[in-house]
Amino acid sequence: MIYEIMKEIPGVFIYRNFHAADSRGEFIKIYNGDELILQGVSSSFRESYLTVSQKNTIRGMHFQSPPYAVDKLVTILAGEILDVIFDMRPDSTGYGKSFSINLSDSHTTTIFVPAGCAHGFLALSENATIIYNTTQPYHPESDFGIHFNSIGFNWPVDPSTIILSERDKGFPEWEKFKNPFEKR
Repeated sequence: MIYEIMKEIPGVFIYRNFHAADSRGEFIKIYNGDELILQGVSSSFRESYLTVSQKNTIRGMHFQSPPYAVDKLVTILAGEILDVIFDMRPDSTGYGKSFSINLSDSHTTTIFVPAGCAHGFLALSENATIIYNTTQPYHPESDFGIHFNSIGFNWPVDPSTIILSERDKGFPEWEKFKNPFEKR
């Protein structure tokens, strides 16, 4: 696996998954706990989710608040997305900054999103299939989001074509949001 540390937001890194192809098809290793430990990730992953989204769908910006905050491993299985991470950790040098990367099934790439970061994506292909692994089970009372258009990120999509859930439309703007990662 080849790692790239993203300096914009501490703790975010991507890795190129082992990939082999022959006349039978393909084999891709999308998770290796020992390799993650080498990167300082000692968390174990407890749940997995599969998302299928049509073109111009934005999902995000989602997170779980403490004490149920989650690290995520995000891998695209089919299609292409623009993956976006927003750092909500006040003690981070990346606080208030966003990072984005195009992920596609041709790159066999996984991205690690640390707890304390909001995560979302824009589906760029007709359909995009993503798998998430998380370090905590889903906890409805801790499941939150901030409005995708309030994080200072320029989403490369015609606003009239964006597909959003009613829930995502109703998220508060970052400037008006009471950040659960701030010490009180």
